[in-house]
Amino acid sequence: MKEISLFCVILLMLCCNSVRSQTLILIDEKEIFDVDFSKASQLRFQFSNKKTIGSYIGIPVLAEIDNMLKMNSVDAKTTSIIISFESNNDVKYYTYFDFLNEISAIPPYLITQQKVKFRAGDTLHYYTKGGKQTADMDIAELTEHAFSTIITNVRLQFNSMEASMQQNIFSNSSLIFPIDQSPKRWLANIKKIKIYKIE
Repeated sequence: MKEISLFCVILLMLCCNSVRSQTLILIDEKEIFDVDFSKASQLRFQFSNKKTIGSYIGIPVLAEIDNMLKMNSVDAKTTSIIISFESNNDVKYYTYFDFLNEISAIPPYLITQQKVKFRAGDTLHYYTKGGKQTADMDIAELTEHAFSTIITNVRLQFNSMEASMQQNIFSNSSLIFPIDQSPKRWLANIKKIKIYKIE
């Protein structure tokens, strides 16, 4: 019996030592204002009772994470990845699998503080500079805002939220998991995204 107990203790120590020996290696980090929102769409958030919260500009988080991994030649399928989102007074850690479309029926979104400038049905007028006719038209601004006219309805899984939390989440750059039964995993006022690999 003593031998079995001793064996269990040694095995536990080896497991703990193995976990401790793994380290997080920083792959990339990005300030929130460096995130590419050029292909963001308009997200209309609603509670599960269909009460509308509002419309916000945002992107699926996975697109940005995949872009950061690609820039650093990292394959998330063969590497254990940890992602951190930092705000003024909090840091939350997630695995790559928290953002996969195959796991979550509704993708997590990163919303920005940018205001919705156009709505579906609006007519966008284009004028050449100086009112002169020209064959060369710069439609960069039109292209920039075209994605924000696409509306995606996002239904949350709960009926209400504390007013202060709702104000905080939906007036800052925030990470939102619409599939969650509560906003505990969400993070408001994001300043930085960091990606690590486990070695």
